[in-house]
Amino acid sequence: MAKSYLPAMTRAEVEEAYSKKPVVLFPLGSVEQHGAHTPVGDYRMAEVLAKEVADIVGNTLVLPVMPFGYSEYFRTFPGCLTLKPSTLYSVVRDVCECVLDYGIDHLLFINGHRGNEPTLEQLGRDLRKERGVIPASILPWDLAMAEKKTLYPEDAKTGHGSDPMGSLNAYFFPDDMRTDLAEEYQPPTRRYGDFQPVSPTKIDLNGTLLNFYLNYDEITKNGVMGDPGLCSAERGKKMHDIMVAKLVEIVKAFAKLDTRAKYKFCKMGEDK
Repeated sequence: MAKSYLPAMTRAEVEEAYSKKPVVLFPLGSVEQHGAHTPVGDYRMAEVLAKEVADIVGNTLVLPVMPFGYSEYFRTFPGCLTLKPSTLYSVVRDVCECVLDYGIDHLLFINGHRGNEPTLEQLGRDLRKERGVIPASILPWDLAMAEKKTLYPEDAKTGHGSDPMGSLNAYFFPDDMRTDLAEEYQPPTRRYGDFQPVSPTKIDLNGTLLNFYLNYDEITKNGVMGDPGLCSAERGKKMHDIMVAKLVEIVKAFAKLDTRAKYKFCKMGEDK
């Protein structure tokens, strides 16, 4: 089997791989708290998934994982290592430019952290305009949670510090889990003045959700928004299987997609 993980390849092997115009997978994630019981390095799962999918699909290269993302709202909890969006943008762009220089036109971000999405969108649009290539991005956890009804009881309280990351870590990295430290589920009750925060970016103003930018300790004292008791390696295995199967389909389809941008400014009244 041909190698797919770029850091383990020689220069000659990389050159040969580039000549075959592979899909390049760029895993990203973050280092942030997920409660007292779950390891902080969720980027590790994005890298493992990217490698596994690449080996199945073939003609696919996996770049080294970008472990640091944007998670400023977790900075008040120990373990958070965050970048400014501008720093994240610059580092990820520099890596992408090195790949695009060799004629690669299928670049897919395997993004393990939702907080990276605004930066990746900006980068994708800039690469389209300036390099003529349209990259793509996928959040693997969403693929698993799309099957939530088959994975959980109807009243399951998933969320940050619970699932999906809890069960995924229990499956991928069981030795790093500290289920003995898991706290019983308590609905977030912290209020901001007279109002109830519902996420780090939204607050409920008497039934209307307002974009409002809070830190996690202003929402919940223990950094948890779901039930840690949901975590199980068995459920994590089911989620893993869903994600791998769907990612394989996505990468195969993406390889057939025309990603060369046809960028054009139109004058008023002209057809594109």
